[in-house]
Amino acid sequence: CITNNFEFNVIMVADSENLRLRLPPSPLRQLAAKLLQCDEQFPPDLLERMYIVAKKATRNLNVQAGEFLHNLSEKKHSQAHVQSVINAFPSSLSHKKDGRLPVQKAACYKISLSFIPLLAYEGNRLNVGGDDSHGGLLNIVPIDPGNINALQILAEGTFCVKDPKNIDKKYLQIMKSLQSMNLLRKEHIEKYDLLGWASYTTSRQRFKYLMAWSPEALRTSKHKGVPLLVDSILRPIHTKPQDCFEMILEAGMKYFPNEFGFIFRKYNGKAACERAILSFGKEDAMVRIRKFILPSDNHPILHQVAAHAPQYMNDFATYYPDATYIRDKNKRLLFHAELASGTKSFSSHSLFFLQATDGQIGEKDPVTGLYPFMIAASDSTSDLSAVYSLLVRQPRLAEPENAIMLERKASILLSIERQKAAIKYRQAQASIAVSNMVTECDEISLSDSALLASSPLNPDKKKSVNVDVVKNKWNTKSSEGGGASMRGQRTARITDQPRIKMSSSVFQRVRGIEMSLSTSQDKQGERPISNGKSHSNSGHVRTTIKKLW
Repeated sequence: CITNNFEFNVIMVADSENLRLRLPPSPLRQLAAKLLQCDEQFPPDLLERMYIVAKKATRNLNVQAGEFLHNLSEKKHSQAHVQSVINAFPSSLSHKKDGRLPVQKAACYKISLSFIPLLAYEGNRLNVGGDDSHGGLLNIVPIDPGNINALQILAEGTFCVKDPKNIDKKYLQIMKSLQSMNLLRKEHIEKYDLLGWASYTTSRQRFKYLMAWSPEALRTSKHKGVPLLVDSILRPIHTKPQDCFEMILEAGMKYFPNEFGFIFRKYNGKAACERAILSFGKEDAMVRIRKFILPSDNHPILHQVAAHAPQYMNDFATYYPDATYIRDKNKRLLFHAELASGTKSFSSHSLFFLQATDGQIGEKDPVTGLYPFMIAASDSTSDLSAVYSLLVRQPRLAEPENAIMLERKASILLSIERQKAAIKYRQAQASIAVSNMVTECDEISLSDSALLASSPLNPDKKKSVNVDVVKNKWNTKSSEGGGASMRGQRTARITDQPRIKMSSSVFQRVRGIEMSLSTSQDKQGERPISNGKSHSNSGHVRTTIKKLW
């Protein structure tokens, strides 16, 4: 379809020029030439009568042009012909026949579909049909029993045609042309329920096109006041309701998988899946549902069945056995969902309560915030046998909530105290190990202690060691102890250095270092330090002292 007005004018001028050259002078040209000769020199009474005749002729020409636009045919007429008529008689676009505008009449017959973009474009430019009517596309077709507009007629499925796929493709091209002219907009899909009118198998391509353009329309659309999926089930048999149901369910699962294609949406108290089972039969309906809601996708479909169609739980569980162990988006167990549905009683479903695990009975329902026995008690029937069977398994759940919380808090505190006691015990054992090690190991010699006090490796140079004082203290302690003999030269412990807590592995390393010190001292003896530097042995001592610090 040519949609550019400039191109139309070019074609119209070219065709007119060709016709003028090929055809002899027409009666219209002869009449026009004579009318052009009329001027004010004519008698007034003759001019007045000629004006009346000219007005009548103009009206008649407009009527004939309008009739022509109501009977367009792709086999007889071209886009240039239609454009020429519109340019010559613009008011012909507003000519009504049987209450319809030319653009509305063209939408009703497939033989004139290709002229709709041109008629709508020129009608919108000339404000045909009023403001915001898009050239008459949005005006109601008065004789149609459904009181629909031309856009809805374009979206509606076509029946009793030989080649529905090609017709569907042709309608789709018209809608795309209108979209490119901004005469078909996204808001029209929901406002005029275009998705519902296209939800037939004979308009499958148009349905997919509109669905991709506005997926949200599937959620909000109501075809003739009924949700789209439910409406597809209630349609007459000649419209192939099973295939329509499949087409809409496929689109719903593509764009709204978390809502299961809206098969659980209720209308007048019945879910769509329930109506499908009643209308198509249980086996046929379940095969069609399972075709698009695959069991391998791990959908918590049984939770929805428990809430909206619990009477078909066994049928759905047969097709979706793995969904029994899946939690829904609220982390809810299937056990809680079935119990909350209010359809389980101990007298008729005793195994449901007896086979429940302790974990299921002791877990709160994340949706209601209640324990299972509370859900059973809060139901309208309030099955006392069910409440007892659940509560006898977990009697602590009947205690006040504060008592349970205090019990948990006490358990946590007890665990913390045990950890603290274990830490204290390990610290005491470490202290004993330190004391034993200090008393058993060889002491650093007094000369090395003096070296440490003056060495740059000493972390606190202000705390120097008085060797004589340490000797006196050591001799006093030795005399008080009965003069016990000691292996090698003993040195005093530097008392004004802070104690450092170390692990047992570190103490073993320190023990080895001290033993190497005592061995090297026995072999080489003490060496003086000159100018703050030591010989090779003193370098070894400094390295060792650094490790000790």
